[in-house]
Amino acid sequence: MGPVGPGVGGVESRVSAVLRKLQLSNRHELTWWATARRLV
Repeated sequence: MGPVGPGVGGVESRVSAVLRKLQLSNRHELTWWATARRLV
């Protein structure tokens, strides 16, 4: 973690890992998935 927070590359790799685990294709699908489960 840098002085301000995680770098962009780290965030992107985390998002990619979550998308893979949930078998989703993009952030739009991730948002829909989370909204459907009332997580956001």
